Amino acid sequence: KMKRVFLCTLLLSILLLASCSEKERYEYSDNDRVLDPLYMNASTMRVAPLGTSTNASMADLIAQVEIRSEQTIEERTLEGGMPYTVSHYNAHIEEIWYGDPVDYNIQIWFVGDQQVLHQNDQLILYATYGDMENYYVPVDGPYSIFIINPPTDTLFPLSLINEYEELENQDVSVLREETEAVLANIASGNSPVAEGFLGEASADYIAEHSESPAE
Repeated sequence: KMKRVFLCTLLLSILLLASCSEKERYEYSDNDRVLDPLYMNASTMRVAPLGTSTNASMADLIAQVEIRSEQTIEERTLEGGMPYTVSHYNAHIEEIWYGDPVDYNIQIWFVGDQQVLHQNDQLILYATYGDMENYYVPVDGPYSIFIINPPTDTLFPLSLINEYEELENQDVSVLREETEAVLANIASGNSPVAEGFLGEASADYIAEHSESPAE
């Protein structure tokens, strides 16, 4: 009988420890939306419109990541003396969708400091390589980030455009299927961007899924 009591007590302690160790995550609402004019107003400089097609086609990495730090802000200066602001977060890759990351511990960089994320956030990231080996830059800033929003773990686009309205509050699998469809379309020869702008995720997908030439 005493052995049974001990085992029950041990099991209860383990369950309590597991529940206490669960990471607290921020729940996003409409007030957390990022409207970034740097990206919205740069249409004349863009190679493709904002949206999933551009995200998927230009990304070097498409993955689910966890934010592991608070925001770090840096003030920098261009060669001509013009100041500008950048910010970044430390993150860990939880699951690779497409691409071959240089490391599972990465930094996510933004121009400006408006893109406020939170430690323990889970999100889907479409990113290109930055100027150092573990630096990644979202393809279109906040328009390339989808929060996996607690408590339901459904999609919350960090910046909302018409295309993303159908994705909001959907299961993550819906975004993954849409991404797969874009890459499959590229592999069939229908790219939304010029070949020179395709990211490594697209290139890897094409190499893996294109038919081998007949011998």
